[in-house]
Amino acid sequence: MVKILDGQTEYRYGASAALTLYAGQNYAVEITATDDYNDGNKVVIELSDDSNIIATKYYLSDDGKVVWSGQLNIVQPGKYSITIWASDGNLTSESIILAIEAVIAPTPTPTVTPTATPTVTPTPTPWPVIVTDNLYSAEDISGQTDCDDLKGRELCVRWRVLPKTNIRQIHAYVAKNNETPVYLGQPEKINDNYLVWQRGNFPNINRILRNGPEGGNDYQFFIYFIYSRSREEPYTNSGPVYFELAPPPPVGENKVIVTDNPDGWENRASAGIIRLGENDNFTIKWNINYSDVSSFQAYIVNPSGQRYLGYSQSNYLVWSTQSPNISPEFRAGPQYDTHYKFRIYPLKPDHAPGRPSFYGPFETGYVRKVR
Repeated sequence: MVKILDGQTEYRYGASAALTLYAGQNYAVEITATDDYNDGNKVVIELSDDSNIIATKYYLSDDGKVVWSGQLNIVQPGKYSITIWASDGNLTSESIILAIEAVIAPTPTPTVTPTATPTVTPTPTPWPVIVTDNLYSAEDISGQTDCDDLKGRELCVRWRVLPKTNIRQIHAYVAKNNETPVYLGQPEKINDNYLVWQRGNFPNINRILRNGPEGGNDYQFFIYFIYSRSREEPYTNSGPVYFELAPPPPVGENKVIVTDNPDGWENRASAGIIRLGENDNFTIKWNINYSDVSSFQAYIVNPSGQRYLGYSQSNYLVWSTQSPNISPEFRAGPQYDTHYKFRIYPLKPDHAPGRPSFYGPFETGYVRKVR
């Protein structure tokens, strides 16, 4: 049994474990992140996206503590470094303590064959930057093709390296078709490890690129960490992403549906129920194409009226604990066996408090989340 305990109180929290492991075995790992400052934010554990880790994604809990147990499946013998970090997004008063316990099964005695020298293939180092289809997807599509609707085109750039504690800014650049990289933008918060590039008037995105990625182009991304007197050389993804536009959506104009992922158009509200798999997301999506819409607001409709759910500048809204655009009242996500109906308001540019200006609204049918 090997235990590694590491508590840090910096703006980014992490621990690194280096274990010598043998081929053909599984190793159980348990990670606990404890937050001693109850501020209402959920604690997040994130693992480095290493090919030897079976499950890699965010793990969230209520404020205070989160525990994750997983397996390491080692194919090649050698020394492996697993990086884990935790945070709840609060930089003002924080102490996140990570405890990592790796339980290793009894080590077999390696068989030595004097007549043959085994060839050890080095474990490839994970790329420091990956590109995913959207904020809710974990698959790296570097070197592949992404296909989105005209109104929902987006890419999410993520970096898997930790900056130093005196970081001032994080800048993302993008190169289109091997041209000179241009400034794309920076994360909304300094402790974010991602940047979403999508169609919309987002102030953290370069104004000339706010139309989102364009069809028929290759995109390569570069991440710079900016300090007071220095700038780290850029981290980049393994290969350009080719972006193309999908055919027109298979639903009618001004139609609003409920589906299970941001890229889907299967209307779960037509059947009245939605059942989510492990990688699915409760998604409200619409085909609304007015040219002068600044953003969309979503409401939950009930017999007593309507309640504000969240907003989007794309053509969908994911209702989940990870979505930054959901109202705090509904941040826990949709509940099982509750009927929901949604209303979408496309807001015009002159919309303001006390002076509403919008199209529609447009509604879904009722849908119930089931197990």
